[in-house]
Amino acid sequence: MKFTSKGTIKVVLAFKKNTLVPNIGLLTITVRDSGCGISTQDQKKLFAPFTMLSANKNLNPNGTGMGLSICKRIAESINGKVWAKSVEGLGSEFSL
Repeated sequence: MKFTSKGTIKVVLAFKKNTLVPNIGLLTITVRDSGCGISTQDQKKLFAPFTMLSANKNLNPNGTGMGLSICKRIAESINGKVWAKSVEGLGSEFSL
């Protein structure tokens, strides 16, 4: 949220029931923002630890670049995955 001071952020939860295995399903959590977006080059580095992206040099992120790396490790530890889609100037979408 700290990179989308103007615009919108939307969190979407979706559950897809598994018809073959009772009481099992797939939960997807997606965060969409209308922020500045992330370049194709920087998207390749998104989930690397201690990586700060160059999308907007005027921002002072005051972070360590660990958030998405930690999310990825947690997701993978429970056989899940994390991914991102982004278009510069149009925003980003992060899913788990």
